[in-house]
Amino acid sequence: MQQRLSPRPTSMIGLARARQGTRGVLMGLMIGTAVVFGGTASQAAERLVPIATTPKPGLQLEARKPAAASLGALSGDRLTDLVLSGVPSGDLSALAQSSDANGLREGARRLWEDLGLEGDGGDTTEHAPSQSVVFPTASGMPELSTGSAALALTRFTSLSGPVATGAIESASEGDDAIYLEKGAATIDGLIEARTPGISPAQGGVVLTRPLVIWQGASLQLSEGETLYLSREDGAYLLAFGEMSVEGATIASTTSHNPRVSQFAPFVAVAGQGVFRSNHARFVGLGAVSDRDAGQADSMSGLSISAGLLYRPDQASRILNSRFDDVHLVALSGVQDTVVSGNDFAGQYAGGLKVEDSPRALVSGNRMTTPGLYAAMHLRNLAEARIERNTIASAKGKGILIDGVSRSLKIEGNVVASAAGVGIELRGTTCSDLTSNLVLASGGNGIELSRTGDLEARRNVALFNGAAGVAMSSQVPGSKLALADNLIGRNREGVRGAGLSDLTLEGNRLPSQMPRLLGGELGLNQTAWLAARKENQSFNFSNGARQAASSACEGI
Repeated sequence: MQQRLSPRPTSMIGLARARQGTRGVLMGLMIGTAVVFGGTASQAAERLVPIATTPKPGLQLEARKPAAASLGALSGDRLTDLVLSGVPSGDLSALAQSSDANGLREGARRLWEDLGLEGDGGDTTEHAPSQSVVFPTASGMPELSTGSAALALTRFTSLSGPVATGAIESASEGDDAIYLEKGAATIDGLIEARTPGISPAQGGVVLTRPLVIWQGASLQLSEGETLYLSREDGAYLLAFGEMSVEGATIASTTSHNPRVSQFAPFVAVAGQGVFRSNHARFVGLGAVSDRDAGQADSMSGLSISAGLLYRPDQASRILNSRFDDVHLVALSGVQDTVVSGNDFAGQYAGGLKVEDSPRALVSGNRMTTPGLYAAMHLRNLAEARIERNTIASAKGKGILIDGVSRSLKIEGNVVASAAGVGIELRGTTCSDLTSNLVLASGGNGIELSRTGDLEARRNVALFNGAAGVAMSSQVPGSKLALADNLIGRNREGVRGAGLSDLTLEGNRLPSQMPRLLGGELGLNQTAWLAARKENQSFNFSNGARQAASSACEGI
């Protein structure tokens, strides 16, 4: 085990900061370990509150009835008046009011079966990690040193995007950070290093300083181990190297930071860094309230950012893990990433954001009372699959896909009792929206705006506070098809405005009279009913025959 007290700065600014940081470390060592920890090691451990397997009384899920509250002026009896052949109305009511993601998924599975829909509403609760490539790749004895936290934050923002770091820096008493420069470190290795800022704790270690994993190094957390990040001392984790969390826990301590009240510990991976978790648990990261993390997205929970010039050799994956009171899980620029089989819950639970990540797989995740603008925000994706996710009682929108996204497969997702729109696609083209279930949203069930060529088939939209399916501002020359969807007991059935070319075929609208069609489509309701009576498709066109902005195979 090697331990040095001087980092290797890469610039004159970094050299000045490093010298300042080194002087601080030497001063701390002269004064003694007690100063470094803000007390003795045992006192540092005493600040930790054991993490229970069930929420503490003060952190219970918010008591709310999102279905009834979301429906606004609609009365509660709308939840029981819908009649579907072969489906008990009581089951529909219970399903619509469900606030637990696991119970909701099971109810959706039964509904798919009762309705005889293609697909079973199943779940991807266990995603097997790939064994084709050894990970992590770093090996050898770990080399630990003390360096400048400000230098590491500057490097991080240069890779992940410019954000203000003043509050993050102010949350710590000094500029000292723990540098893992080379080799593969474990919990035992961190303890054995006897580096200032690392103290043994029950089942793991507590960090009272930021930990920086540089490229060429790795940190491996194993089954049953816990890495605590001290909120009081301004601790966080930056990784430019590799991180593996297998059956372990990363948790914030419950104390508050006396210098920056809004500070919360976080884990951030950037550049060529690679992060992988399986059956892991993350607690309290980025969370200080259920509305605002007080920090940038890249520093508000768990974030993974890959730039255009510094892409990692391997894909990051988040599998079968649990996020309790984690404000945000964000991935940006990560190719071929997999986020699958995870649970998001807690009073301060935020959501998931994936952007600029081609060929992403987001599947089988379960979210209960997520509190962000959109529980699942997907942006600028290509050739991605969003499948079999379950979102219960979102405080905003359920699933939002925006930016410039194309060639997506959105299938088998269940969204119930979202305060806003259930599933919204904005600016998406060349994509399929298939066999999704949206219940009791406060706004539209499914909303399609500024879309290009798109097919929406075999979706179910029930009890929604606005339209079951709403479409607007379609890209000129593009084609939109709604086929074999079940749309019932919404404020309106299907609403359309600013459409270019729409085909309706085989859709069922039980208990939707008299508001079957709305907007521009409402003017064509008689013609649509006539075509429907003859079992024919109905085409609505604004008469403009412009070339589509993009060509899509199969649409």
